Amino acid sequence: MADEVITRLKNIEGHITAIRQMAANEANLFELVGQIKAIQTALHQVKFHLLGRYLHTWLANVVQPN
Repeated sequence: MADEVITRLKNIEGHITAIRQMAANEANLFELVGQIKAIQTALHQVKFHLLGRYLHTWLANVVQPN
């Protein structure tokens, strides 16, 4: 699980670096907005992945308590 989350976060970091460079070069507004949307989507995927893992673990503990 951690590897997948780390990979996704590294991809997000790369997008942020690209956006910073695009902004410095005064890139087209719509290109910037598109990249920002991609980052938001990636962050939502990380969030749902983490929540999914948590719920899976929680449910497993409820169904099969110690």
